[in-house]
Amino acid sequence: MKFKFHEHRLWVSPDRRDWVQGAYSPPDDSLPEQSADCIVFRTSNGVLNALGQAVYYQQGTTNDGAHFIIGEDGGIVQHQLPLVQTKGQPTENTVTVELINPGPLHEDANGIWRTWWGDPVENDWIRCTEDRTGWACANGQQLHSVIEFVNALRKAYRIENVYLFADECLVLDQHVKTIINNQQWQK
Repeated sequence: MKFKFHEHRLWVSPDRRDWVQGAYSPPDDSLPEQSADCIVFRTSNGVLNALGQAVYYQQGTTNDGAHFIIGEDGGIVQHQLPLVQTKGQPTENTVTVELINPGPLHEDANGIWRTWWGDPVENDWIRCTEDRTGWACANGQQLHSVIEFVNALRKAYRIENVYLFADECLVLDQHVKTIINNQQWQK
């Protein structure tokens, strides 16, 4: 998929010929405006899909939110305009991108990787830290969307800084981090 922005809304196209406005789940309108100076990534830690996460934020039962949520299938839901803060946003002038991911995993006695709530994880690419915390790595469509989306977001808002996950979070492979960080020349 290819991405672009028009009037701060995300548009999606498989071939750059036919564009469709992406899924948009607007939050509370009373949140303050901001500039878009950097992009910060985080994981959802257990949510099943991007639309479900947006609905969770929209219900207003949590003081949390993300501007964009990227599902494991590569689909993106826009929950907030980049130039408006999200609920509970810890850093101003930041565009928050959340990847749907089960979060830190543990290995049971039978060698099966499980989520923090006990469900088995079916992912062929699980990497672990030195303390044996497992991470289901982003793959296929999600990886492609991350790379293409970050490029479009940086171009649209002239964003220099992209803060990926901390070193102990192994959701994105080092090669993907390198690709994203080297996109600066494309702005």
